[in-house]
Amino acid sequence: MIDVESLQQIPHFAALSKQQLGWLIKQGNQIALNPGDLLISEGDPPKCFYILLQGQLQSVQNIAKEEIGFASYGPGSSLGEIHIALESAHLSDVRALMHCQLFELGKEAFCQVLATFPSVKRYIISKMEQHLHAVQSIQYHEKLVGLGTLAAGFAHELNNPAVAGNRAVEHLREHFERLQLPSTEVARSLL
Repeated sequence: MIDVESLQQIPHFAALSKQQLGWLIKQGNQIALNPGDLLISEGDPPKCFYILLQGQLQSVQNIAKEEIGFASYGPGSSLGEIHIALESAHLSDVRALMHCQLFELGKEAFCQVLATFPSVKRYIISKMEQHLHAVQSIQYHEKLVGLGTLAAGFAHELNNPAVAGNRAVEHLREHFERLQLPSTEVARSLL
């Protein structure tokens, strides 16, 4: 069970008094995850703010049928604050890599904490900035994958004119066959 001393070790809450931490504990829940358990699914609406107390989590996203791990979270890491603040769906799955213990605050309780404790708000804003850089990195990677596929197709055609020529001949053959069919039918009707 989470206690005031444990929560005071978390950088987000280090400036809070024991009384404030006691109130905070009453607002949240402690949850446990086993290795492989999913904490957040890509596309989920924001519901909670999490602090990882113990264990390790990883954010992964499927890009071009490949699972890309782009962020790992250790004890003291927070998750969910950006999506609550922006009211946007989660952009990735978050999975436990080992046994994890987390402190969970519902969306409403999290918003109340931000409004009540300026030190927590400042700390979380700085953490949100770091998370936003990670999201931008994912979007950049997605664009690079798309451009790489497009460039590979162009390079193949440029480096192999025979393939481009064969494709052109196939298109001509298809069009010629379509043109021949109506003229054959016209000739039969004249006979």
